[in-house]
Amino acid sequence: MDMTHPRDGDRYLPGAPTNPSNGFTAALSRNELFSGMSLNRIADVLEPGETVLLALPAVASDNPKVLMVTNHRVVLAKIKGLLSRARVLRSEPPARVRGIRFRGRVLSLLTVRIDGARNIRLMPHRAKDASRFTEEFQQLIRTGQMPV
Repeated sequence: MDMTHPRDGDRYLPGAPTNPSNGFTAALSRNELFSGMSLNRIADVLEPGETVLLALPAVASDNPKVLMVTNHRVVLAKIKGLLSRARVLRSEPPARVRGIRFRGRVLSLLTVRIDGARNIRLMPHRAKDASRFTEEFQQLIRTGQMPV
């Protein structure tokens, strides 16, 4: 799957939902998750008033990563250890996001294409969740609206 972002700035932000029920926990719960209490601490990297629209966990590990699409940015965050705080590995504004690609196979990388910088890559926990995430992100880029 491949999607190219139209070059018109923050297009997908104006139609983004602002309902707090669309937060990190709700977005993350749409995925098949691996066990681990530390995954919920990833939400600590969010800024006040930031709403998570989509979230995708990486392959299960002791140092979990999550790719999030918020109403202000695309964020790749990670927990370094059991008692460590979450930290942002990459953060890009929507104007720099040019598209998303996922081949739909097990052990395929999900790639968010960034204009003028390195792409953001993630090995998703489940291919099915990554395919759903890709389709929803494509629609968000294309129409400015989340799928219903």
